Amino acid sequence: MKKRIITIGMALCLLLTAGCAKKAEPSGLIMANVKDTAMPYGVYRGYIDAFTEISRLSAIRNFAFSAAVEKDLTGVFAFSREEFEAKYAYQVIYMMEDANYAKNVELAKAALKLTDDDLKALLLELYWPQYMSEKMSEKFVAQAAATGTTEDELWTAYQTSLATRTSYDQPNVPFTIDGKAIELTKVQQNTINLNKMMTRIEEINTVALLDYLYKDLTVKGMTLDTTGFDAYVEQNLASIKSDETYSVLVPKAIKEIGMTEENFNESFKSYLKLQFGIQQVVTFLGTQYDAMTGTDKPATSNEYVNQYAIDISNNITISNLS
Repeated sequence: MKKRIITIGMALCLLLTAGCAKKAEPSGLIMANVKDTAMPYGVYRGYIDAFTEISRLSAIRNFAFSAAVEKDLTGVFAFSREEFEAKYAYQVIYMMEDANYAKNVELAKAALKLTDDDLKALLLELYWPQYMSEKMSEKFVAQAAATGTTEDELWTAYQTSLATRTSYDQPNVPFTIDGKAIELTKVQQNTINLNKMMTRIEEINTVALLDYLYKDLTVKGMTLDTTGFDAYVEQNLASIKSDETYSVLVPKAIKEIGMTEENFNESFKSYLKLQFGIQQVVTFLGTQYDAMTGTDKPATSNEYVNQYAIDISNNITISNLS
């Protein structure tokens, strides 16, 4: 069982392929503009704030993991910064140049007042936990071949051991390993801030896209069927509570930002309603596609759905990241 590097992905992919943080009242602060429509944080504020904080806590845990692996591999199995940088430099170039990421990366860069060199260094550092995970996997593959065990068995034993060796509850330090307080480097601290900012940008983009989408299609005649929605919400909340990662991070995150569990659940429910109707959106747009005629009709229904979502996405301008 390999170590999972926790990321919060862009929920936009689901579409293309198929309250205030501390209080319950909606926030009137504008988070983004979509075409000519201002999109307030509204009922989604709590969800966005919570998952922004979760990304920060996740990044700390990823660096705690890499610090433990680095400690355990030192003098035992070869790894180096030179190998790491050579291996992951292309990922940095991809994130800075690919259309799916570049806009968000530039927005985060501006918000954090980073230079190009700063940005490249921090984007690269995001991959250090993944590199260390790969090096430990290499060690376990060799060890399994020599001992007759399996890589998964070795990973399971190692992660069980890490759970007792690592603590995140000591005051004034991000984490401890084997009872020793570990301080984050300045680069790691800035990387965590970058990851947090990029997550917030992604979440705002996703919420703005889906909320605008529903409003636009409602005007065009779509009615969302909410049959089964309550069960869908309960299923998602139960999944959080049963997941070994999120069952810990969600309560910790909402406590860190001063939110009650009830307020989080209400805001999360509003976000889940956006996700719940995605298949209905695809079906409705498919019906529109079937009614289209003329030479400008896309080749497939999926292409039409993609174009519709991309057009909205390309016209999102984030107004406030606070």
